[in-house]
Amino acid sequence: MTEESECHNDLIIDDFTESYFRLTPKTLRILKWYLQTYPASQSQSSPNFLVKTDHDVFINIPNLVAHLTSVAERTPSNYLGGRVYSNPELDLNPKSKFYFSPQFWLNSSTPMWVLKFKTHFRMGKSPLPDYVAGPCYIMSADVVHLLYQASFRTPMIIFEDAYLTGFVRNEVNLTLSHISRTRISIKLDKSRQILEDTGKLKKVLALHPAEPPELMLQAFDKSFQS
Repeated sequence: MTEESECHNDLIIDDFTESYFRLTPKTLRILKWYLQTYPASQSQSSPNFLVKTDHDVFINIPNLVAHLTSVAERTPSNYLGGRVYSNPELDLNPKSKFYFSPQFWLNSSTPMWVLKFKTHFRMGKSPLPDYVAGPCYIMSADVVHLLYQASFRTPMIIFEDAYLTGFVRNEVNLTLSHISRTRISIKLDKSRQILEDTGKLKKVLALHPAEPPELMLQAFDKSFQS
């Protein structure tokens, strides 16, 4: 990693233990890097969008560029897009890696959204806000700034997508933009089906998971077949 960084200067290296449950601080570090690299005073030369994606996601670059071009023409600001989860359910299985312990909010009294957690949970409703799936989502430049600043007043949870595009987003009253499942595929079985269908693969924007690495290469080769 040191050699890669010194050679290409394409890695963000920070001081915390690597873990799946560190996704939230890692993602916030991406936002911090963006804002430090492209300060508001240089906004004219800054990228219009930041795309957050995981290491095991295949991105069809031409389709991504086409999508961003379309978004820039329609909604160049206040854009936060991805596969939207509406009325998401909590995973209360202690053996699941997505387990969301009720003790997180039942033993707390602040802030206001924690109180809403308690109320909704006791009424049998999901306390989670709508959010976009973590493997791939897109933020316009202004949203990067809004979410990063709002994160300082929003208690952190381990699930980065629900945290950043759900709870933090609610703090700044942003509306999510849904990208269809035919454009962003995040389920293993659906992704494998798309990989076997060159026509569908050429239309996809992001495909998850694309592991092992051979699948990533296969997706790349097929998506550019004539």
